[in-house]
Amino acid sequence: MSPAQPASPPRAATRVALLPALCIALALGAPGFAQTNTPAIPQLPLRPVIDFLPNTLDWRVADLTFETAARQLDAARAAAGLSLSGGGSYAYNARNVGGTVTDAGNLIVSVNASLTLLPWSPVFDGVRSAARNVQRAALDRADTRNTLALNATTLYYQTRVAVVDLELARANEDLAATQLRNAQVQLQNGQINRDAFAGVQRGVDNARANTLAVQNALQITRIGFFNAINQAPREVGLSDAPMEQALPAGALDVLVQSALSRRSDVLKARSRVDDATDALNNAGRDRWLPVANVNVGVGQFSSSQIQTGPSVNAGVNLQSGSVTSSLSVPLVTPTLPANQPSGTTFTLSAQVTVPVLAPGADARINTARSALETAQAALEATARGADLDVRSRYNDAQTAGARLTVARTALNAARQAFDTAQIRNTNGLNTAVDVETARIAARQAERDLENATVQQLLSVYRLQIALGTFALAPAAAQ
Repeated sequence: MSPAQPASPPRAATRVALLPALCIALALGAPGFAQTNTPAIPQLPLRPVIDFLPNTLDWRVADLTFETAARQLDAARAAAGLSLSGGGSYAYNARNVGGTVTDAGNLIVSVNASLTLLPWSPVFDGVRSAARNVQRAALDRADTRNTLALNATTLYYQTRVAVVDLELARANEDLAATQLRNAQVQLQNGQINRDAFAGVQRGVDNARANTLAVQNALQITRIGFFNAINQAPREVGLSDAPMEQALPAGALDVLVQSALSRRSDVLKARSRVDDATDALNNAGRDRWLPVANVNVGVGQFSSSQIQTGPSVNAGVNLQSGSVTSSLSVPLVTPTLPANQPSGTTFTLSAQVTVPVLAPGADARINTARSALETAQAALEATARGADLDVRSRYNDAQTAGARLTVARTALNAARQAFDTAQIRNTNGLNTAVDVETARIAARQAERDLENATVQQLLSVYRLQIALGTFALAPAAAQ
């Protein structure tokens, strides 16, 4: 017979058979659990638990950090785009010619445009840097989500195991109480002395203390579980049993090399190398790039430089990489004297400054070169650490799988021992206490198997995180 269906269970064994359902109600604070009309406890599978994670603070903070980085990238791209501005000027002139006073105003409106074109412009440096910040923020967000999902899964199964621990503790307490009653009879019949009876009493006290400790541990684990998913503690049963997970396919060396192209810590280290490379290139460019401005203009002006018609100006700044242009049109112009004719005016100006001796710029180059070497060394160390981490996690998963096999063997042995104890009891070769002891041992083996399955499952999940392939994400984030 199986442990769950003995032929003729004794009174204590019947109580133990009912404990799996009753201990959950007690652990979750259900009042009146001993009543016969206790309503069914709602079940909570693992999938909805994972779907609660977007409500947690850490999840929202990671999302906001990513959104901030994305907006900074948008701002950097906008700064590199076309910009327009408008303006105007007004001049008032009064003249006294031969005792006659004349006055006139000159109103000019203008439109200015600027666009960054040259690829070495510092504006584009900001765009590239902001894009890498977005990539790192996305990796950080993925790490946060993976951590939250793994933590919630771990607490889910730990709570399940803690419920079974409480069931076993109560069963052992009942068994100790039965043994105490038997010892009282034996003491009265002179079969044991008072020292032996006192030892049985201490066993009962220890069992009660253990039950209290296990119950408190379950309560703490349960509160931590609901806190991890940002939910108020409530009366539920955790219905999903852990399932053994297969190891990733492929040779270990191949898995290591694949991990180096996916792991977030390696990708972020490479991104920082790109930052340092850009900084060194920018420092070298700023050291030798001349400050050069070229401006061209054409417009209608009088000999006294009063604008009388449309005027267009364009300029290029070689260092900033930007092109600027402006158009100005006079709306109101004064009447010019005959000795101030108006005509088309062309202007061309150029200014070039070449850095020859720049110790500050040279120092920045040396600093940027040192920063690049540091970033490259950090990348190399990160890659070595990733290699070791993958190998370690792989070994842990293999070990957990071996322990799971041992737990299965132990459960089979415990079940066979329980079946044997039942048969012996039927034939009058042992007592009900012996049957109950075997039943508890079988239940303990079941608990150990579930815990070993949890450890094997979590070890594979940790290996998947090390490989960069973990994907236990909420449905809303997939």
